[in-house]
Amino acid sequence: RVWKKRVAEAEGEMERVLERLDVALGEHPWLSGSRFGLADIAWVVNSHRLLQARYDLSKRPRVLDWHQRVAVRPSFDRAVASYQEPR
Repeated sequence: RVWKKRVAEAEGEMERVLERLDVALGEHPWLSGSRFGLADIAWVVNSHRLLQARYDLSKRPRVLDWHQRVAVRPSFDRAVASYQEPR
């Protein structure tokens, strides 16, 4: 029972954070503002792992669009994608 409560709390927190990210991306193209920066670099690993876990980001279209824009950058492949296990 305690485990279920912790999972529900974590899911709620994730939804709140994703909502804040989605709102921020409605104001600027990047989490760092008008230019790609540290906030984008820090968060892309999280969004990548969420997508690998099949977390549904369709309710957060700006987050999903942002992730796709980051994922096509050569630096993403070097720093994130190249470290994952082959499928």
